[in-house]
Amino acid sequence: MKKIKDSAFQLILAALAFLNLPSFSHAQSDGTQNDNFIFQILAPAALAGNYTEGECGFGVTINWGGEITEDLSGPAAWAYGFTGDSLNCDSTVTDLTGKIALVRRGGCEYGIKAYHAQQAGAIAVIFINHFNSALDNDCSVINMSLGIGGPMVNIPVIFLSRLAGEPIVAALASGQPVEVAFVLPSLSRPLAAYHFATPVQHVDTLRHIGVEFLNKADIELTNVVLKADITRPDGLTDALEKTLPFVPAGLDTFIYFPGYLPPAILGEFTVCFSNNHYAASTDTVLRKFTHTPYTFASDNFSTAPASGPDFWENMIYQQNAALYFTGPTMDKATHITFGLANADSIFIPEPGANTIGLVLYDADADSDSEIDLTDNFQDLNVLSLVTYEFDGAEPANVEIHVPLVDLDNNPYVDLKPRHPYYASLFYNGEAAATGRPLHFSRSNWEEYVNFPTTPLQLGSFYSGGWADGTVWQRLQVQGFSAVKTARSGGLNLAQVEVSPNPASETFTVRLTNMDGSFRVSLHDWQGRLLQSIRQDDAETNSMDFQVSQLPSGLYFLLVQTEKGSCLKKVEVCR
Repeated sequence: MKKIKDSAFQLILAALAFLNLPSFSHAQSDGTQNDNFIFQILAPAALAGNYTEGECGFGVTINWGGEITEDLSGPAAWAYGFTGDSLNCDSTVTDLTGKIALVRRGGCEYGIKAYHAQQAGAIAVIFINHFNSALDNDCSVINMSLGIGGPMVNIPVIFLSRLAGEPIVAALASGQPVEVAFVLPSLSRPLAAYHFATPVQHVDTLRHIGVEFLNKADIELTNVVLKADITRPDGLTDALEKTLPFVPAGLDTFIYFPGYLPPAILGEFTVCFSNNHYAASTDTVLRKFTHTPYTFASDNFSTAPASGPDFWENMIYQQNAALYFTGPTMDKATHITFGLANADSIFIPEPGANTIGLVLYDADADSDSEIDLTDNFQDLNVLSLVTYEFDGAEPANVEIHVPLVDLDNNPYVDLKPRHPYYASLFYNGEAAATGRPLHFSRSNWEEYVNFPTTPLQLGSFYSGGWADGTVWQRLQVQGFSAVKTARSGGLNLAQVEVSPNPASETFTVRLTNMDGSFRVSLHDWQGRLLQSIRQDDAETNSMDFQVSQLPSGLYFLLVQTEKGSCLKKVEVCR
């Protein structure tokens, strides 16, 4: 049976078009990516359980190796090379005929290891993570690169987290046989609300509650009834239903249920998806969303371990964002909420090294019901840009609430009804020069198949989705009262004088009541760095910026000092 994916993707593209959101090109997938399977430990019974792609489960191969096209099971066995270890970097001496090979991470490229196992008769390969470093934890998974050997591999390959893999290792070491399986569930990719958390006053009709259905049979199925039972916070259940007259053998298709208007009550909603043809435990999937008093959030309010690579060479700017849709009422945005996982190890006493930018973008500035984002954030209109200076004493993964101001310095930003907005965080690691990214707090992965939410890239680096996490970048609306509101930049705008403003050729920045070193950088209105000047002489608190080559328009200065930071508007006009 061959699983067909393109029909599902085309329906997703249709959904994007329906909401007037940007669509993305689709390449033929290879390897275990996008196969929507579940990894199961079948035996011994004490270890039986299901694992999914991502957090604390497994990673997949992208564009190499075989696909999971049908349920696959077999005994798990270590692949040993001539050197006697399970790294499998040399030719495999173990007879793996009909078995699922276990290989440890490290020593050589993944593709060569998998190819050796395939040559020994393995029907699939599982890499088990045994690394224990600052960037690896029990939940770490890797989407493996193919290397030289990858193109020769035609069996499925996955990377298993320590949490899922170590019980297998222990069972085999004690002499117990281990049986594992790759299972294609009939339902996958459940969708519910447009963001996990929505303020109750912004509740609106959900038109994209949906799920993907796979006909695993070798014959056409008729009258397939798909159900979405929604358990509400008040204990009542609302039922949605969709009937497919026929589904060809081996076809997967994405379906949407009729529109659903949730009751405007606080609390958690659970959507249970099922169908009338398959009834195994893996054939029921859940999705949750919640109504809050004042909070938009795309993360699911959990806390996942910090994870991610060091900065790549010359890639020191990171930004991530989340997309939010307001409901039928006007409102005011008052705060952006986020958290930090490693502020203590990133902080250095250097001006400009500890500044986090927070931006609220209008995603549809011309109100034509189309998301303006087509390439990157330069397409969007900035509504608020504030800063936060971290001091290294921030407890890991504790909420930080930073007040927003609009471009006229009002302590809020007006929100239009039924309108899209992006809440965003950015950090530039140039001044810190640690070679490490700042880890924003994140939850376990929360997928939004039909929306371009987290992560989104601006500049050359992003931290929104490393290790399958969803960054906290929550938007608070009017009525929100922080237990402790964080300081923003901490520098008074009155201490920064720009003259002339508007400028045509050159403008001068003068700082008053300053001592110590400072940095002033000029950015365009999309946040891109244009010029930066570092000053170490406390007695010379002025600097000139040349703008004759810049187009007319709005720009902003980011002033970073030992006492804090602030942002100031600058206009170029000719």
